[in-house]
Amino acid sequence: VRERGGGQRLAHAPAHSARCSAFGDFEAGRPEIAAKRHVGMSDHATGGSGRLLLANFGWMSLCFSVNHGTVVTMVSLTSSILDASLASASLTLFYACYTLTALLVSVPVVTLLKPKGGLLAGTGIYCMYTVSFAIARRWPATTTPAIVAGAVLGGLAAGFLWTAQGAYFTL
Repeated sequence: VRERGGGQRLAHAPAHSARCSAFGDFEAGRPEIAAKRHVGMSDHATGGSGRLLLANFGWMSLCFSVNHGTVVTMVSLTSSILDASLASASLTLFYACYTLTALLVSVPVVTLLKPKGGLLAGTGIYCMYTVSFAIARRWPATTTPAIVAGAVLGGLAAGFLWTAQGAYFTL
């Protein structure tokens, strides 16, 4: 039996779960998260914040979906907007950076920024991919550097954005 702030007593609330440790030790030092997961996410267990939790989940899901949808739209339109060689190069850079970031640095980045910070940073940087197309359209002389920079930034952001999303959903 373990005591939680306010004198509440919970039966066996682990310090962190094995499910989250696959993404890094995001719950270290946060037994209240493990306790909520153990008891369940009802209004009673979360101190009446179940509706707030659901509203936050809905808002985060909507923002994440809009952000990802804009990037996927640009990925789909790349070959029709750009010349073939630049389109191929930008998509290659985008997915190469995405893969390398996901494999090598996503967990350390999300551990450092925490899941919410990783989501905010990832979605902000992910937008740079879409912005690069607007810059290229407005200033045609900057097309190649803008698209290449956008592809690299978008790929880097995507690499840790999905890890941050998964960790955020498990909290």
